[in-house]
Amino acid sequence: MNLTGEQRKKLELVRLQAEYRKKLLFAFDAKIIGSRPTPRQFEIINSKKNIHYIVASNRAGKSQLGARLVSWWFENNHPYMERPAKWGDGPITILMVGQVGEQMESALWEDKIVPFLKPGSYKIDRQGGRISRVVNRENGNRIIFISHNDAESARKKAQGYAAQVVWLDEMPSKVGVLNELRARIFDAGGFMYCTFTPLLRNNEIKKIVDRPSVRAHKWFISILDNPAFADLTQAEIIDEIRALSKSESEFNARMYGKWMSADTAVFMYDPEKNWKSPENYDPHIWPHVVVVDPAASGKAGLTVWAREPNADTWYCVMAKYLVGSAFSVMVPDVEKLVEPFNVVKRISDCNPSGFYKEARIQGITYIPITEKAYEKENMVDACNDAMCRQTAYLAPGSELLADELVTCERSEVSPDKILQASKYHTADTFRYFIRLKPRYETLQIEPRVEERLRIEWKKKLHSDAKRVTTKMRKLRGSTRWARAR
Repeated sequence: MNLTGEQRKKLELVRLQAEYRKKLLFAFDAKIIGSRPTPRQFEIINSKKNIHYIVASNRAGKSQLGARLVSWWFENNHPYMERPAKWGDGPITILMVGQVGEQMESALWEDKIVPFLKPGSYKIDRQGGRISRVVNRENGNRIIFISHNDAESARKKAQGYAAQVVWLDEMPSKVGVLNELRARIFDAGGFMYCTFTPLLRNNEIKKIVDRPSVRAHKWFISILDNPAFADLTQAEIIDEIRALSKSESEFNARMYGKWMSADTAVFMYDPEKNWKSPENYDPHIWPHVVVVDPAASGKAGLTVWAREPNADTWYCVMAKYLVGSAFSVMVPDVEKLVEPFNVVKRISDCNPSGFYKEARIQGITYIPITEKAYEKENMVDACNDAMCRQTAYLAPGSELLADELVTCERSEVSPDKILQASKYHTADTFRYFIRLKPRYETLQIEPRVEERLRIEWKKKLHSDAKRVTTKMRKLRGSTRWARAR
């Protein structure tokens, strides 16, 4: 077949376009065809977690990462992840949620996503001059644009969609937006990508992001990881970011992705350093300390701490709220909760004194903590020291304590005052534990004599109850037989 020169040019153009599309599929930045994700970005791209909190410093490439993920899902050509079977074969919905419509359209959609798409393969819908929806002509997938500048309006608008993919760019002002977006992907088993520098202080959002979860993962990427700044020294980058920051807290947020609330945080809890599951943990062998912050009404706090057999390292394995009730009821309720543990010491707040006095009447000894009002700051410092030295960890079962450590905050007006201090019931038990925990060299691993007697007594009660129950069943059975006869 003889082709004309014009036909050969068209065929060559088609070949070059196909080759370009093939290379573009793996490019991280469409403007740099040979660009690839950094190792950290590649980790996120490949992760099977449903929710990704990508906390990043300025210019770390977080928005580029979000745009690349959205473009892959929009075109059904994600090269590193298979489309979940739960989504079926039909079109999918992608929610793209950003601060303001203008920024989403120009900085995110036009600048970062459009260059990945085939010209003419999508249709844009607008409302009031602003982009509202984009539909893929080839597969029916759609991107819905929502601004979270008005947080309540964004939350209500998101309620109308069930989505397979959500991209939340920059932190919203209200936690309700984050919760609503998480709910949008739940039924479909979808993916949510949150990309932000934590410049806005919002402790409720911080609590959700920092809390360990089976479905979610928190990632950090730094400007120092961005190859676009490879020609600058670390000192030059630091100087530039510091010039943009109004405070040391803002600098740490922009440079290292640290939360702005660090200046007013009471506890120096870092989930990456201070959350850990104990290895070879045995609740019957490891020594445990029970700590109670009692309350005659309202909520009381309870934590249980386990110590490694051969190290002065402690793990909080239980953190719970107890409903305030009569101490004669609360004392045995606590005992039921801690029954599985080898308890070597019990600690209690001395105010109200009725709890540890009632416990003593019931044959249970609690060590009361005194002078807590005068020693509060010293106890907080001791907790932070234990977390910094990593001699105190939080483990599965202590999520409630983690929540309190994350949200506990000082007043900006009076830094010596803890905001809403009376509501941190499990955090108070942490302070009491650090103050009165047993010294490592004097702690026995085997249960103490009174603890062994208590265990044997409980076993006997259980055995007696079982024997009585069996006897009663036999008697009831013989009675029914006699009546039938």
